[in-house]
Parts: sequence; C-alpha cells; structure tokens
Amino acid sequence: MRSDTSPDRPSKQQPAAHNASAAYAASAAHFAPSRHPARRGSSSRNGLRTGATALLSGGVAVAGLVGWSGVASADIVEAAWAPNICRYRITNMPDIDQRRAALPSNGGMYCIPAATYNLFAYAAHHGYPTVIPGAIPYQSNSVYVTVSDNLEVIGALMNTSPTGGTNGSGWQSGTWLWNLTAAMGQFTYQYRAGSDCTLASIGKSAVLGGLVATCYGRYGVIGASGGLLEVERDGGHAVTVARIERDPSSARLWVRDPAKDEGNIPLRLHAQSDFASVEYEIRHREFANLSGVRSYIFLGDSVYRILDSYCSLRPASGLTWKQTGENGWEIESVGLPGFGGLAQNLVFGPEVAEVAKVVFDADALDAVALVRLSNGTTQLRRIDFAQRTSQAIEDPNITGELQQVAVGRHGQIYTHNGEKLFCISPAGVLESFTTAVVQPESLGYDDATDEVVVLSPNQRKVTRLGRNLEPRAEILVPGIIPLGEGSSLCVGGDGAVFFGHGDDSRIARLSPTGQWGLINVAGLGRIQSLSVGDGNRLFATDGKQLRVLVQPAAGGPWGFDTQSPFDGRAIRTGFEMMRSRTNYDPDLHSGPGWRNILAEELEDIGTVVPDCRADLNGDDKVDSADLSLLLANWGGTAITYDVDKDGVTNSADLSLLLAAWGSCP
Repeated sequence: MRSDTSPDRPSKQQPAAHNASAAYAASAAHFAPSRHPARRGSSSRNGLRTGATALLSGGVAVAGLVGWSGVASADIVEAAWAPNICRYRITNMPDIDQRRAALPSNGGMYCIPAATYNLFAYAAHHGYPTVIPGAIPYQSNSVYVTVSDNLEVIGALMNTSPTGGTNGSGWQSGTWLWNLTAAMGQFTYQYRAGSDCTLASIGKSAVLGGLVATCYGRYGVIGASGGLLEVERDGGHAVTVARIERDPSSARLWVRDPAKDEGNIPLRLHAQSDFASVEYEIRHREFANLSGVRSYIFLGDSVYRILDSYCSLRPASGLTWKQTGENGWEIESVGLPGFGGLAQNLVFGPEVAEVAKVVFDADALDAVALVRLSNGTTQLRRIDFAQRTSQAIEDPNITGELQQVAVGRHGQIYTHNGEKLFCISPAGVLESFTTAVVQPESLGYDDATDEVVVLSPNQRKVTRLGRNLEPRAEILVPGIIPLGEGSSLCVGGDGAVFFGHGDDSRIARLSPTGQWGLINVAGLGRIQSLSVGDGNRLFATDGKQLRVLVQPAAGGPWGFDTQSPFDGRAIRTGFEMMRSRTNYDPDLHSGPGWRNILAEELEDIGTVVPDCRADLNGDDKVDSADLSLLLANWGGTAITYDVDKDGVTNSADLSLLLAAWGSCP
C-alpha cells in the first residue's frame, strides 16, 4: 500500500510544465506582476510579457475561464480524408518570420516558436480575438515589434536555446503554457512524434479542424540492414501546414516556413517578409531502425527529411453519446466553435443497441466506443470520424462481457470483463492480460506515469499497473470515501485520480501524493459520468446536464465554473472531454540529433508559392466569385475578405482585386 506521505513521482514522459500551476486559463488581467523588467517598453502590450513572465516564475494565480470567444470563422476551403487520400487547404494562415534582431541569435533557432505562433495568430483572426495580441495585421510591419516580443516570450516558455533550438519536451509544454497565458486555455493541443507522425496523420488532424505545425528531421544514411536503410537524425526544422494533396500515387505538402524570408534580405532582421507558402513533394518508405512507414520530403539527394513530429491545436471540445429515436445511437461533438473541416460526429447502424462509453483515442482524432449489440453481446468499436465509420475491435482472446474502456497516451486500449483486464494494441490485437486485479470496475490512464488505474469498489482498492499491465501499487480506499457500483473514474494531467458513482453526488479525489479528499458541491446531482480536461477541470453529468467543476488556484473548495461554455449543457448520458496529450518519450524523441537546424544552415528546399491574396475563395483564380465576396463584406473586418490585410475591406482591396484578375501565379 502506498503511503499517504509518498512523494510525487515525476514523469520521464510528461513535461514538468504541466505541474507548474494548478491554475487553468484566465484573462491577462489576472496575471501577477512580472519580477523581470520588460525591455523596449513592451510590458504594456496586452499584459502578455508581464503575465507569461509571472507564469515562468510561478507567480500566476487565476480562477475561472475568462474571455471565451464566440463563433469561429474558418478559411478551410477543402477538407477530405481517406487512408490513401487527403485534400486539405487553409487560406490566410500567417507566415511569421523567425529571423529577428530582437531574438537571441537573431532568431536562427526560433522555427518552432514561430511555426506554433502562426496557429494562435490564425485563431485570433478566426473567432478567437481574445488570443493575445488579438486580431492584428500580422503581415504589417506596424506590429513587428509586438510579434517579436511575443516570439521571445513563447521561446522562453518552450525553453528555446539560442544554440540548440526547441526540443520535443519544450514544444509541447511551451504550447500548453502559451495556450494558458495568451489564449485563456480555449484550445487543446496534441503532440505526436515518431511513427505516429506521417502525412496521413497530419492530414487527418487538419481535416478534422486542427491547426497543425510539423517538424521534419534531417536524417543521413549510416548503413543498411535487411534491405532497408539505417538513418540517423541530425537536426530538424519546424513549419506550419497550409495545404495537403495526397492520393495513392503522389503526395504534396505546402507549408509556411519561418526561415523562408528571401524577399526581405536587406531588412531580414528588422521587417516582416511577404507571406508565402513552400511546396514539397512527399514520398514514403520504411527504414531499418525506424518503426512504421515514414513520410519524407523528396529532393533526390542522399538526405531524408522525414516528418517526425507535429503539434495540432483545436478549440476545446468533447464527445457525448445519446439515443436518437427508438433504436438509434449517435456520437456528437460538443464544444467551442471549430475552424471548419469535418465534425467528430457518427451515427451507428441498427446493429448497435446501446452505447455504454466513448473515449478519445490517444491522438484525439478517432475514438473507441464500448457498445452492446442487438444480439446482447458487448463489443469495442474504433470510431473513424474522418470516414464516418465504426469498425469492431475483435480478437478471439478478448472474451466475456466487456464493462469499461480506457486508452493510454501511446494508443493501447484497456478493457475488462469483470475478471480479466486486457491490454490491446492500437491495431486491435491483444498484447497482454492479467487477473491480478480482483473485481475491477472503473478504468483510467495516468499519462504522467504511464500507468493504468483501476478502481475495485467491492475490494475498496485502487490498483496501479504499468502500461503492459505489470503490477505497480495497491492503494486502500478509506471508509470515508463513498463507493458503489456504476462508478466513473478519470485521471488528471498531474496524476490525480477522481471517481464518483450513480448513488452519490460527491466526487473522491486521490492526489498524486496519496492524499484523499472529497469534492462536495451543493447542487451537483448523482454522478452518471466523469471526465477531466486540461488543468484538472472536471466535467460531470448527472443524468440531466453537464456541470463543470474547478478548484481555485489558491486552493479552497471546488465550485461550478459557470463561465465555461460547457457548464449547464443538457447532456443526459455520458460526456468525454478532449484534453491535451502527447506520446513524447525522451528516450526516443530527444538527444543531440533532435536539435533545430540554424536558419542560415537550412538547405534551399521546396518551391516558393507567393500568396494570391485576391483569391478570396481559394480556387486559384481571381474572378467574379471573389468580387462578389468582397462586395458582400464591404466595410467588414474579417481577414478573409481583406486583400491588403489592413483590418478593413474597402476600395483599396477592390483595386488590388481588379489588378490581380485572372489565374493566380
């Protein structure tokens, strides 16, 4: 039994920044004063430098979610996905330069901060104007200093080194912190590296409404084995995804490259270059010492520039499942307005008589559902939202009445039949099982320690097992904690375990240090389902509605977060909240080879494609359709119809559109 005074177990996978503060999102007005003097008088710019510096120094203390935005407006003009096909195109994605005199080493190692900043800048112009510094004209040099200051802060949050750049740990934790400070926690991120990063997975994330930045590693050939090349990584470079065209015979990727500022050489370190995309040809192959089929930028030389990590940003959302009519069931996405693309919705066929539980897959692109079929048997199903399909996860060794389901951050699926606990590979094959846990009921997964967490109410035990189901620890549940059948369990980002059940309105909490507590909020009904989001924000359904619970950063009793757009929604069944997750492993995704490549040392790869700014509908020509869009939005401020990006659609834009009439270059 674990002692109540046992220390927290730091994760070798999870970034330390996730434990930097119990606080979640808040407006910049709540930030504590900075302990560090701001340079060039920039501390007054929307409070960003002050707030982020306070967070870095541990000074942030915020309570509720403030400044949630309204309706999103997207510029995704094409979105389609199948296993060997992808069509995706987003217009008006910023293309911020990384090289700046104001940054350490002139920004030569700031590709990841700049590529990620593009995502938040896009969001500010597409439904989320509260994202600091707001819906400003990012291409204009009037905001150049502000953008430079922002990049400096996000680089600090990412621990960007002037000589080595940003590693995977810094990328994910810095994105999380930037979302916290600059975007009021309105988004979740997904970071995937290694074989989980391919052009197919990048495309699927984008098609489902994610804004994506990706990194390619520069791999040199070091040998061969079994007819396959062995390669070694020696640096990488990050870019922002703008367009994908993929079919079985060819693939192309267009990106915003922070280091591509050739048109601005005389002023390279002091002014923003014109926005443009870079087009790559993508090919696929296996390598002897890398798992899976990898996607790489093809140049015909002996270097393989392999896409090996990506970060996807999406507005906060979750999944609910409900009965429609007498015999139908569906999964529905619930959340903040997205950026377009395909919604994460699915309608089951008549063979599904009941949906018991739905959980996101490790990368939050697909889901896994536990269903009861019309013949009375239970089944796990993988939900492919991009294709609107559900496929049975069947292995003859997985037997009995399945009762729960959870998914680990590496993609393994966990379920049990009341006696055996199963670990299933992402491909749907049984990897291991155990009978060591007596009378298991609820399941969860602790990303911070890579442990499966099992609640056995009849045994009054919480059991922790390794990701392959090897026993780790048993914790006895004290008598003051209410237990009962029909329990629901979830694990927060810091390893805290929460559970409740349908006969009680109180929620039990087991802290990472082994301390027990009860969350008792007046007005909360009996717990039907329980889920946790970023910042240990709890989402509980009571059979009538969804309630969001939060604990103030300074401590004290939990309460309802009535400012959350999720709180009070009429949800009568279950709810699963999306949260930021990562498969980062320092043994696989760090080391000298995972440094960034200095901007001045990058090869001149790809074809530069200048923006056709007067092409408002993204069909590669300027014609009457674009003119109609411009006139219909005359006087408006939406960036989509603002040709010169000065903040308003007017006669200047009309003149530019007419001058550009015809096919785009």
